[in-house]
Amino acid sequence: MKDDFLKERIIDISAILLIIGAAFLMFHNLIMGEVIASSDVGTNDLWYLYFPNRFLYGEALKAGQILQWTPYIFSGYPVFAEGQSGFLYPLNLIMCYLLDPIPAMNWFIIVHSIIAGIGSYFFAKKISGSGSWAIPIGVAAAICGALTTGHIRQMNVYAIISLMPWLFLFAESFAKKQKLSSAMLYGSVLGLMLVTNHPQFSFICGFISLLYLYLRFYFGEKKFSEYYKSISLFLGAAIVISLLIGFYQLKETYLLSTFSIRSQEALSPGYTGMGSLAWGGLMTFFYPYYSGNAGTNTYSIPETYMFWESFHYISLVLILIAIIGIIKSFKTNQYVKIFLIIAGISFLFALGENIKLYRIFSFFPVIKAFRFPLRWLIGTEFSLLFVSVFGVKYLFDMIFAGKKIKQEPIKQGKQKVKTQAVEKVVPNEQEIQRKHYFAGLALAVIVILDIYLMTGSGVTTADRSIFFPSENGTINYIKTGGFRRVFTMGEVELGSNIYRLSRGWEGDKSMYKIMAGMLPPNLPSCFHIMSTGGYINLCPHYVYEVWGDQDHSGIIRKSVSSKDNKTIILSPQFVKLAKMWGVKDYLSIFNLTEPLVKRSDSLGVKHYELSDVMPRAWVVKDIISTPEDNKNSAEMLLDNNFNPAEKAIVNGNAPEMPVNSANSNADIVQDGNHLVKIKASAPGLVVLSDTWYPKWKARVNGTEVPVYRVNNSMRGVVSPAAGSEVEFYYDEGNIKIFLLLSLVTLLGVCVFGVYDYKKDKR
Repeated sequence: MKDDFLKERIIDISAILLIIGAAFLMFHNLIMGEVIASSDVGTNDLWYLYFPNRFLYGEALKAGQILQWTPYIFSGYPVFAEGQSGFLYPLNLIMCYLLDPIPAMNWFIIVHSIIAGIGSYFFAKKISGSGSWAIPIGVAAAICGALTTGHIRQMNVYAIISLMPWLFLFAESFAKKQKLSSAMLYGSVLGLMLVTNHPQFSFICGFISLLYLYLRFYFGEKKFSEYYKSISLFLGAAIVISLLIGFYQLKETYLLSTFSIRSQEALSPGYTGMGSLAWGGLMTFFYPYYSGNAGTNTYSIPETYMFWESFHYISLVLILIAIIGIIKSFKTNQYVKIFLIIAGISFLFALGENIKLYRIFSFFPVIKAFRFPLRWLIGTEFSLLFVSVFGVKYLFDMIFAGKKIKQEPIKQGKQKVKTQAVEKVVPNEQEIQRKHYFAGLALAVIVILDIYLMTGSGVTTADRSIFFPSENGTINYIKTGGFRRVFTMGEVELGSNIYRLSRGWEGDKSMYKIMAGMLPPNLPSCFHIMSTGGYINLCPHYVYEVWGDQDHSGIIRKSVSSKDNKTIILSPQFVKLAKMWGVKDYLSIFNLTEPLVKRSDSLGVKHYELSDVMPRAWVVKDIISTPEDNKNSAEMLLDNNFNPAEKAIVNGNAPEMPVNSANSNADIVQDGNHLVKIKASAPGLVVLSDTWYPKWKARVNGTEVPVYRVNNSMRGVVSPAAGSEVEFYYDEGNIKIFLLLSLVTLLGVCVFGVYDYKKDKR
């Protein structure tokens, strides 16, 4: 018994070491300090979204603060609520606190690759009964297409995919013994997915794993109706645990989403069906570059970003072995049936608008706003991965079946003729296990080489200076110039141009340094430079109505014109908007007209400066009231009769102004992520050009007062007298209590799970 235990541990340790080795092979340059270099063609999710957010988060953590708001993006933005950076995710807390930003990002990728591999190994071992057969599946999961060339640029998606096998593992544990601990562990993994905050992938992974559990019961020995209590127990425990872990993140994200495009009652099929899988999409499992390679600018589908969304290579060797497993085991093996069903359903959903089956989820409030149906293909990828373990089992059993030949005399007439006959012998079980173990190791090495040789070039890396510039002259000039905001113009066009000229990103990447020097959103925040722009999905409508975002133009575009697509002519309305928001610096690939003055031109990236802008806060004596839901509110800012230094447009209920209100100055005396203190030099409406958000509260001379949304997206508070002290503070809620509750819940479930496992073993 002890020998069996030791042999099993040896197999487990060997599998884990191979998984770690596979991850280190694929990401060895990250260990050496380089960074992931893949680009989104016109922009870059990793460097212009995830990295800046985590940079600010790590900085705040080291100062003893859990970041919820940053003044550096969109003139102020609820970065915690946007959630894709997963500020409450335990591994983020640890890595961003202990490590510098770039090592934290690199090790996040490596560690989650290993997590995916280990989870897949133990699940494949559990359903097949042998660790030797599961080793190739574990190493393939650690470096499969979805985690390398696929979603390596989306760190929250990366984490969720790596946790997916653990959902299957705990669902299988529950299916076998219906123990409460398994349901709680499943809920913990789902809760971790919620705090990493990619609702679409969390839903997909949760749905597929629950479908797996349902099919396990359906194909079980008992009638499905007899499992009613067990299923109720599972769902109840899983939902409670996942909500205890993810509640605060869900609550904050939901609040933000109500102000974004995702709150719309009906989104067009053109939006929700964006990124439907082509009919030939399954061919990429056999050859991932079936439609070309975006890394070398040879991808044949116009929407180039679909390349990594549909990249799900798990090795040609394992795909062929999976087919063998399906053919040989379909009739007798319930797991093969289950995964074939899941693979088929996932593929049909991934086809999106081609067959429109994915629309059956359109009645769910949040899910109906999901894009890229082809993301369902993750279910097909993992199903093929897990079904391949039974192909491995069949091949190993066939190779090491233990047969020998002996001569048998057979009488033919009066003569006896010796002929060969096969006699099956019972093989030595220990010898067979040893052979399976070494065969599993050998096959795992073959799979690693297969994936690395086929997809390793997709894990392109570069020196960090390519995407994260050192402080150059322009950056230093902006940083040391007092209050000022920056606005970039033409960064998408520049990024697309660089991508085309560089022929992707697998070759010479030096030109991408030009893009970084333009400080595209949200990169200025890493240098503590404020920007009116940003690269965020959940952007409040009242922000993009003025300054635009990656999906909207904003009224700022209406205030400019161009005759040759090289020079942008600025109108007086543009200058007024720029002065209102304190936009003093402009980084552009276009020529900009007066009153802007060109300060520098480096490799086509021009730096312009506006000599005179308004301060960050000021006082006005008059207001204009407009309904909160006025869709033309932003347009009112362009009116020639509107002078922001004298009037403010109040969106919603208007305040009662002091009788002696005056236009005057307001000085910022204290500033931070979650606090801004201002001293007003006159009675009137104090206007702060930072973004309004309902979680910002205010006190005037120590008394709570309402905060008004003014000038479409700014904050306003009434100052009753000269010298009034206005304190804007962000309502941080009970985030630390919920973080503690989340961690205690997670720790408690893990401890209980270990205790229950050992108790069951005894």
